[in-house]
Amino acid sequence: MGIAGPLPWNAYGKGPRDGLACDARVEVTEDVREWDYGDYEGITSKEIRKIRADQGLTGTWDIWRDGCPGGESPDQVTQRLDRVIAEIREKWHQPAMSRGREEAAGESGDVLIVAHGHILRAFALRWAGKTLQEGPTFLLEAGGLGTLSYEHHSIEEPAILLGGAFHVDIDEQANQQ
Repeated sequence: MGIAGPLPWNAYGKGPRDGLACDARVEVTEDVREWDYGDYEGITSKEIRKIRADQGLTGTWDIWRDGCPGGESPDQVTQRLDRVIAEIREKWHQPAMSRGREEAAGESGDVLIVAHGHILRAFALRWAGKTLQEGPTFLLEAGGLGTLSYEHHSIEEPAILLGGAFHVDIDEQANQQ
């Protein structure tokens, strides 16, 4: 979703009090669909380990390294996520970052991605320039929010922002007391 103005939860008390609204352009892309689990679709990790043992496969299976038989490999997932990231940076972030703060006032270039757990963890890895084989050592809560950003306001320095997903406007908070 590409959003010209601030995300509703970043509006800092501006706008209607009776609900959150924005002029978001919704775009659906297959490139952020969940990982294709192939033969492993619908079964647990414990069941996968048993199947692999029964097949005589040794070693611990790791989706980030091995992918899924009959489904997607880490390289295939990487290719489609890299397309989305390149489009986000080209279409939304580079234009917003190339304008000065005053010129871009009221425009954010924010993009909201809604998807499933494995693909969002893979997305964060690729955003930060890491390979899927490095495997994420972070968890994503169901319904959770994460913020992918840039260090030094530089598109060449993608980063994961920790601890800053929600902001509370101090003036708004004071008015509610």
